[in-house]
Amino acid sequence: MKIAGPDGDISWLFQDGDYGYKDFVASVDALVMGRKTYETIQSFGDWPYDDKKTYVLSHATLVGDTPEGVEQYNGDIAKLDLSKHKHVWIVGGAGVAQQFLHQNLIDELILSIHPLILGDGIALFDEIRKPLPLKLEKSESFDSGLTQLTYGRP
Repeated sequence: MKIAGPDGDISWLFQDGDYGYKDFVASVDALVMGRKTYETIQSFGDWPYDDKKTYVLSHATLVGDTPEGVEQYNGDIAKLDLSKHKHVWIVGGAGVAQQFLHQNLIDELILSIHPLILGDGIALFDEIRKPLPLKLEKSESFDSGLTQLTYGRP
């Protein structure tokens, strides 16, 4: 399963509907993302998560003006204190998601399956080396062909 095309291209992502995004983001009080995802979101213009604490995982210094509420973190993710947050969204990229999965730090996984085979690109589960059991909690299909699967960890 690919989450981006070659060179991180996400231009193929559906933008024809909300697909529950606004309600989901409203339920989140903190975000964790890698530097590349952060830079991609920054390139869209205004920072869309002003009211959310955001942790950017990066060993490199963040370039440009850092929006309020954004904090760089370059330590062990198992030591990142997220306990003060109720609902944390691991936004991306694939390496960040894989680190959290490896350390059993993800309770819920929402996969949006687009009716498109990217071929080359960035794999979501490329570095997962052992089976990770999941329990299907919800499935929703849309007229566009997009399907969202929500899994919990048993």
